[in-house]
Amino acid sequence: MLVAVFIAGLIGLTVVLVKQSKPPAAAQLTSDGHYWWDGQFWRDAQLEVPPTAKRSADGHFWWDGRQWRAVP
Repeated sequence: MLVAVFIAGLIGLTVVLVKQSKPPAAAQLTSDGHYWWDGQFWRDAQLEVPPTAKRSADGHFWWDGRQWRAVP
């Protein structure tokens, strides 16, 4: 019985760690890629970068899910 509880705890811990290690979801962009949704408003992708967007190592570009864009 104790072994079963221990195994269940390990499985639960593994699930939590895997969920936390996933990268943040990409911002929702309009089909033309001009705007992204911040949860309340549509933001201009030419002027603002989504805070969860993946950035290049040098910080000059961000990934929109299809292509790298220059950071404004």
